[in-house]
Formats: sequence, C-alpha cells, structure tokens
Amino acid sequence: MLAKGPTAGRGIESCRTGSWFPGRQPENYLRIIDPKYTAHGIGYLTPGTFSFSRTSDRDRLKDMPGARAISNAVNFSHVDSAQPGLDAARLLNA
Repeated sequence: MLAKGPTAGRGIESCRTGSWFPGRQPENYLRIIDPKYTAHGIGYLTPGTFSFSRTSDRDRLKDMPGARAISNAVNFSHVDSAQPGLDAARLLNA
C-alpha cells in the first residue's frame, strides 16, 4: 500500500510495510519506492532517519551535507531537520 508522506511529489513514494506474521505488530518504518525502479525499495524512512540503501545511489549521496555512510546505506537524520534527507531524495529523482 502506498502512502502519502514526506517524499510525496519528489518522484518517489513511501510504502507501508506489513507484518509477515499474523497478529504481529507492523514494522516501524516506511519503505521508499522509486516508481521507475520497481524491483525493490531504494531505502527506508525510520523514526530517526532517511536511509538510502540502493547500491547505485550510495556514491552520489555519501558526500552530501548531513550524510552518514554505513555498511549498507547512507543515512540522513531527520530529528532536527528533514531537509538533508529530502535533498537526497530530490537528487535521486533528478
């Protein structure tokens, strides 16, 4: 199910994740989907970060202001401001 979220209108969409097990609480993140790249998500929106995990995007994002590269993604905190993560989403849609 696609949801309108902070990435709406930026060429990417947020997708709520479901639980794989009946009666279990849903996961605490939204998947970030690029409609042009539907094989799988390009990242996650968690309670504290935008996390972009698509391998082909990491080099483009790792030197942006606010970026924190980890082993499997580039993270942007949105605790103080969502702008760095939204700027990263805009770059990926360019």
